[in-house]
Amino acid sequence: MSWALCPKPSRVWATTRAFSCRFTIPSTATNSVFNSSRRAASTWETARKTGSAFTKPELDGVPVFGIEFDRFYARNGVYGDPEEFSDNAFRFALLPKAALQWCKDCDWIPDVAHLHDWSSALGAVFLKTWDRVMSPLSETASVLTIHNIGYAGTFHPSALQYMGLGTGFFVPDIFEDNGKINLLKAGIHFADALTTVSPTHAHELLDPVGGMGLAPYLNNRRGDLTGILNGVDYEDWNPETDKFLPATYSATDLSGKALCKAALQERFGLDFNPKVPIFGIVSRFASQKGFDLLQSALPDALDNMAMQLVVLGTGDRATEQFFHDLTRRYPGKSGQLHRFFGRNVASGRSGQRFFPHAFDLRTVRPQPELFDALRHPSHRASDGRTR
Repeated sequence: MSWALCPKPSRVWATTRAFSCRFTIPSTATNSVFNSSRRAASTWETARKTGSAFTKPELDGVPVFGIEFDRFYARNGVYGDPEEFSDNAFRFALLPKAALQWCKDCDWIPDVAHLHDWSSALGAVFLKTWDRVMSPLSETASVLTIHNIGYAGTFHPSALQYMGLGTGFFVPDIFEDNGKINLLKAGIHFADALTTVSPTHAHELLDPVGGMGLAPYLNNRRGDLTGILNGVDYEDWNPETDKFLPATYSATDLSGKALCKAALQERFGLDFNPKVPIFGIVSRFASQKGFDLLQSALPDALDNMAMQLVVLGTGDRATEQFFHDLTRRYPGKSGQLHRFFGRNVASGRSGQRFFPHAFDLRTVRPQPELFDALRHPSHRASDGRTR
C-alpha cells in the first residue's frame, strides 16, 4: 500500500522490525512496552548522530525505518514456531508502540496508520488507549486489513501488563478469547476501519465458518468492513517486459510461453514435454489451504493422468514431507521447492530468503519461472483452449 500511495500527493512512510537496522532499544528497557518503546524512540536523534541508528532513505520511493531490538528480532524467522517464538505477544506489542512513539518524538504525525493482521493490530489499540486525550496522535485514524483470519495472535493474558493495558480490557468484546488474549480481535474492536482482500472475502468473514470465531465481532463492525480486491503492480508483473522470465510474451504473441514452460520443466527436474499440462501450487502449507484433500487425490491423478506437478511452499512439516515423497515417487512428473527464493534464482544463482516485515506488508516475488506458469495461461492447445 505504501508503494501504491507514494506517487500521490501524500506523505507515506513504512515501519518494520529489523534484523540489521540500527534503531537500538537498550536491553534493560523491557519491563514494559511503554518504557522500551519510549527509550527506543527518544534516543532516535542521539543514535542517528552516533551511527547506531539507521534508516534506509527510500525503498521504491518510500522511506523505511527499522526498529532493532536483538532480544526480540535477531533470530531466524519472522513469526516462527509457537513454541520457539513464545514471546510473540511481546515482540508484536513493541513494534507498533515503538513506531507510534517514534512518530511523536520526531513530530511526524500520520493521518492514517495502516495495520495488517494480528501482528500489528495492537497499533489500533494503542491509538485509542495510550494518552489518547493529549497525544499528538489523537487525530490519527487506523485501518486494519485482515489478510488471514486463521491467525489471530492468541497469547497468555499476562502479556497485557507488558502492553500497559489493565485487566479491564480482558473482556469478551475486546481481548478475551477462551481464557487467552486475542490481538486481532482487539484490533477489530478499536480500528476505525476494517478491510480485507476482496468483497467476497468480506462476506465470508461475516459467516461463522469464514470468521473462524470472530464473525460475531466482525458483524458488530460490518458497517466499517470493506472488501477491496487485491491488486497487481502491472509495471512489475508484465509478461511483455518482465526481464526475470526466460522469454517475454503478450496477449497477441504467445510464442514465448513455450520457452517459459521448458525452463520451468528444467528447473524442477520434470520430463521435457511441450504438450503435457503443468499444475502449479504456490502456497503456505497450512490445514486451512485444503492440503488434506490434495494428499488423497494427487497420487491417483499422477498415476492415471498425463500431467506434471510443480510445488513451491513451506509450512506444515507433514505437508512438506508429503510433497517430498511425491517427488521421489513420481520422478519427472512432480517437483518441488520448499522455500521462497529471490529473483536471482532465475539467472541460475542460489536464491536468498526474504523476510516480509510486519507493519506494512509488500508482496515478495517467489520463483519467477513458477509464477509465470501460474499467473498466465501457459499451455494452449491448437484450438486455443487452455490446457
